[in-house]
Amino acid sequence: MSDEARPAEPLGCVLDSPESRIIDAGDAALDVERQNNGQTACTDVSGELVTRIKQSEDDFKRAVIELAQLNGWLVHHGRPAMNRKGAWATWQDGDNGFPDLTLARGGRVILAELKREKAKPSEAQMEWIEALGELACVWYPSMWESIVKILR
Repeated sequence: MSDEARPAEPLGCVLDSPESRIIDAGDAALDVERQNNGQTACTDVSGELVTRIKQSEDDFKRAVIELAQLNGWLVHHGRPAMNRKGAWATWQDGDNGFPDLTLARGGRVILAELKREKAKPSEAQMEWIEALGELACVWYPSMWESIVKILR
């Protein structure tokens, strides 16, 4: 069945509650169990132990973009540039906090805010995530298996 004929699947990126600011990755979520020597040990829902090396948000972004493009998604990411005053800024009109990546394929759109482990979205980012509803999600490197399933 082609992507165009396939019914839309839930993204698995749902804001649990605005108060807790918890993002649920769906049934493929990983639970962090312990950390040591710069690695994070996690178990997936099947109970298998998965070890990940810590990675920067920029490295994570590049991996998600590559995965998305390999799977036929169109990708947009606004990159910051240095302005005349020597400060880094992302040019925009409107409100701050829009998600990092816009992904589109076959009538589906995902707006993903990418964060390094333990980082939390800013207040402005949470305002966008809440306003966008099921279109938006926050992804962490520890959610890689879930991200792979979503972008397949």
